[in-house]
Amino acid sequence: RFKGEKSLCLGTAFLVDQDKIVTAWHNLFDIDSKFCDELKELRILFDFDTYTTGDIPAYRRETVFKIKEVLAFEKRKDWALAKLDRVVPESIAKPLQLSQSCRGHRRLIGRWQYMIGHPLGISKTFTPNGQYMKTTKKPRFLTNLDAFGGNSGSPVIDLLNHTVEGMLISGRYDSSSQETGCLSDIQNPFDPCVCPSDTETCVDASYIYRKIKSYLNL
Repeated sequence: RFKGEKSLCLGTAFLVDQDKIVTAWHNLFDIDSKFCDELKELRILFDFDTYTTGDIPAYRRETVFKIKEVLAFEKRKDWALAKLDRVVPESIAKPLQLSQSCRGHRRLIGRWQYMIGHPLGISKTFTPNGQYMKTTKKPRFLTNLDAFGGNSGSPVIDLLNHTVEGMLISGRYDSSSQETGCLSDIQNPFDPCVCPSDTETCVDASYIYRKIKSYLNL
């Protein structure tokens, strides 16, 4: 299905204010906590929704943004808040709503979730049929959404209220190389009884919200 697509994205980010994004810390920093030199050329692209055939994916210039500064981050928790070089018009994108309070993780277990991101750097992909599995070392939880490299920074969204419950930051090895040169998904088909070793790790959105709310124009 995706074999004709080119990998354009380093990772995923999402809008939380009209000029601010949240993403995974490791999307922006090197292992020494320094803003990666090569990322000075990083661009935030808001309309990489569909892929058109050809050597260069099509997108509109007005949907391309630069990072002006990193406002806050935590390396060990693997999240970062960045300010863009200008305001994002609502016609291009609207901020997602972060869960603002911890409602009790036991109540969330089994709730259905979906994810939006750029697996393997391809165009924006909707990933359904995930469930909140369990809380791990706070402020993290596990989900059994089918994720890949490039999904780091993806919002994990509650199916019922459509608020962001978490941000994906890591998972198990997700694919294997085939003789054809293609990558094959090694994730098992969805199984509500999937064991925690087959899950992806997320940072709790309510934790991120508490850390960044002073930066938001609420």
